[in-house]
Amino acid sequence: MTGEQVRLQAARWFAQGRPSAQVATELRVGLRQAEKWRQAWRRGGVRGAGGRVGPRTDTVMTSGGRWAGSPC
Repeated sequence: MTGEQVRLQAARWFAQGRPSAQVATELRVGLRQAEKWRQAWRRGGVRGAGGRVGPRTDTVMTSGGRWAGSPC
């Protein structure tokens, strides 16, 4: 299974009401990782748990030599 497939399986199990600990055990990941996926799933459903859809625009360097979104 690819990383995205694992996260999507986790999302399906979250929707079924499985606890994070069980999802972590079944998918052989740490509990903390399963809890992060659950948070993403709560925010964006299955699509949110599947991972990033496009490039991260907050990490693009500006013409001034700073990272976009950086407080510096």
